[in-house]
Formats: sequence, C-alpha cells, structure tokens
Amino acid sequence: MMFNDKYKIIYVKCPKAAGTSLLQYFTDCKAPNASQYCLRMASYGNATNVQHLLSAWDDYYVFGFSRNVLQRAISQYQYLSTFIRKECPGVAWDQFCQDPYVLGDYCIRQRDVDGQRCCTQSPEHQYQHASPQVNCLLTREGKTAVDWVGRVEQFSSDLSDLVAILNARPGVPSLPTVQTSKANYNASPCDAHHRKLRWHDAASAEPVASVQQGTPDLAQGRPADAAVSPSAAEQRLPVRTYLEQNVVPILMQAMMELNRKRPADPIDFLCTYLQQHKTQRISDKN
Repeated sequence: MMFNDKYKIIYVKCPKAAGTSLLQYFTDCKAPNASQYCLRMASYGNATNVQHLLSAWDDYYVFGFSRNVLQRAISQYQYLSTFIRKECPGVAWDQFCQDPYVLGDYCIRQRDVDGQRCCTQSPEHQYQHASPQVNCLLTREGKTAVDWVGRVEQFSSDLSDLVAILNARPGVPSLPTVQTSKANYNASPCDAHHRKLRWHDAASAEPVASVQQGTPDLAQGRPADAAVSPSAAEQRLPVRTYLEQNVVPILMQAMMELNRKRPADPIDFLCTYLQQHKTQRISDKN
C-alpha cells in the first residue's frame, strides 16, 4: 500500500495492475521528481506506520486498480519469466496455469550446471507478483475493502474519474488535471506481436519486451462519504457485482468455447476471444 497524508489517500497496489502507470501521475515520494501529492510506500515492518494506516483507513479515500484476469495472468507469466536466466530451462505456460506460484518455487529449487541459481530475482518477488488481486481488494469476509476500483483496460479515463472524485472532497488540496499519456504496463498481451510469442513452450522462455500503451476503466467498492459528487456516485457499483455481471460471464464463456473447440493454440484463441468480448464501462450500463 502507498499513501499521502496531506491528500488523505491510500492506494492499494495490486501487482501487475498498472502501478507504474499510476505513479507516473502521483509520483513516488522517494523519487527525485516527487510531487507534493506523491505516494509513500507503507513500511509493514514499522508498527507505528501500520497503526497509522489502520487509524486513517476510514477517513482516507482508499482506491486501487484491477485487471482482466486472463490478460493479467499472461502478463504475469511473461514478466516473471524474464527473471529466469537463459542458461536454464524455463517454466511452461501450462505449469503456470496449474499453479501461478510455480515460478517462485522454481527460483528456490532450480540451479544451472554450475550450481548457480537460475533466477535473477528472489522467490519472494515471484510469489508477490503472482498473488491474486482479490487479496488486495476484498476483506477476509469477502467484502470490498476499498472505496474505488479502476479498470486497467480503461486506465486513462478512469484515472481522470478518480481525480475528479478526489477533488470533490472538502478540506483537502486539489490534484492537477490528468494529462493523457501512454500507460506503462503489458496491457495487451493479445496483440499481433505478443500472440506470436510461444509462452506455452518452455523451451522458448526468453525475456519478453514490455509494451507501453493504455487506456482505463471504473468500478467501485465500499460506500463513499458525502463528499463524493452525485454524478460520480451514480457511476459507482460494488466490485463484486461488477465482476459477477461483467467479468465472470465472459471468462466462463471463453473457457467453455475453448473446451468445445479445442484449438491448436489455446492462448491465441483466448486472446482473440477476449479482444472480441471486452467488458463494458460501468457508465455505459447506467
């Protein structure tokens, strides 16, 4: 999690869900170009820091971004595979699909012929970036833990919506207008360039170049306080409801079609299917 006390905001950062892109706007407080509205990473080893966040949780505006599950899985796989040294055998896509944490296990066990570790990153890094989004956005009881969730697939427009909501709150400084820019995340593993990459072939586990592009999206969580403007409030929808209505049906249809047609290249099939059946913006449904 990251936070800013002056602007009373907490950002719940899901791995592989446009975190780098978000910091291009807010900036990191440790960076040389840090703005006055920069976000500071929480120190979980500092009891005072943790207690501060717990105390501020109900008063601060808490937000995060989520991503299409299958596109995120592909992005996770290709990103985490870049930390496997090319002298070592890779991890097959099918193995990753069965257990996303296999890349962390691999980094613990696998060594090359000289006895050196095959990973250039720690197992903890691999485990963290393979973790599910639900752990970041829902409570243990399955309730929404945040005020607002944006869609990675509609990043730019949803970030603008978020800033408008934040600026509607009294008693805090206003944030600057969002300038349209390319998002820095592997948002389209289904484009022509990425489809030709053989992620499911362990022999071809080579570093994959990032793709910079983007556009954004909006879904929401726990009830907002009275400071949220009516127009923004009308666009709000519980995260669970949004997922049930817009994401889960598409994923189920995709898997049923995959099982029915049994294509030679299942990854290419899923990519094409998801591109043709994108989720609607919440505002389009209201």
